[in-house]
Amino acid sequence: MKIKEIIPSIIKNSLQPAIKLDLFIEFDSNTCLPINYYSSIFTIDKKFISNLEKISLFGDNRTNTLSNTLSRGAGKRENLEIFSISFVWRISNIELEHLENLRNDGNLKLNISTSISYLENDFSISNIKYGKIKDLNIDKELLFYEYDANYHPLHTDMNLISINSNRDFLKSKTETINYLLEIKSSDWLNDFAPNLGLGSFFVVKIPTNNKTLKNAWNYISNGEKSLLECNYKGVLANCRECISAIDKKVKSNPCYQSNFFFREKWNRKINHYLSLGLHLEDINESHEENHIISRADAHFALFSTKAILNYYEEIRQDLD
Repeated sequence: MKIKEIIPSIIKNSLQPAIKLDLFIEFDSNTCLPINYYSSIFTIDKKFISNLEKISLFGDNRTNTLSNTLSRGAGKRENLEIFSISFVWRISNIELEHLENLRNDGNLKLNISTSISYLENDFSISNIKYGKIKDLNIDKELLFYEYDANYHPLHTDMNLISINSNRDFLKSKTETINYLLEIKSSDWLNDFAPNLGLGSFFVVKIPTNNKTLKNAWNYISNGEKSLLECNYKGVLANCRECISAIDKKVKSNPCYQSNFFFREKWNRKINHYLSLGLHLEDINESHEENHIISRADAHFALFSTKAILNYYEEIRQDLD
């Protein structure tokens, strides 16, 4: 057996974020009959992520049987067929966060491990026809067999089943096959992310290869985690701490102290972001009105904080 293709698709109108995986598996219907299966998702370095829920085995609901095989003397012929397996992957917030870390703004690569239980025949079927022997003097051994005359008409073709020396007729086996699934970044952002609660995206490239201010980037990471947990106040708190760390770093630089125009530009830029988080937190704690920090507020704060951190990383060399 081998997996020919896996097609992922989003399950819409689901209470929990879910992805459907359709697996198309090639097998020899002359020798094996799939009867059960299960599948799991791993990272490409074999770390377990989740088990999948099965939906159906054969999409056309046909009756499945082992096909007749030729005699061993005549040689067996493969009869390759494709059957489909459908799985549901219900994704938790923790798994979503892990997937985003795995993807790292690129394609998402996953290892799908599928175990299939099947019946394998250990016999051969040969066709038998009626014939007449006119010459009784021939020196040949004759094969005699018994059949049910009530079940078989007197003049018909029949089949002879041959088994091996152990007299095994059928064997139950399990085979595990792996498949590397790769979801393109564009497909993930356009088709999957909006339906998994990650929101719709327009792609903005923010370089992250020069992470010199480690504590600020840690606040960004914690803010992204809070967003996945729907802790929007936590997002704003981490954004505020991140910008405070950047502001402290910039103001400790001699260039800030000596360059009036840079100092004015920086203060106007940074004060806006610092006041945003504090203001939203203050009104949220007000007893006069119940103001809720929305997901949109959290998205805006996180995006703006990433932009200001990227701005710092770009001007850092000029400051030094």
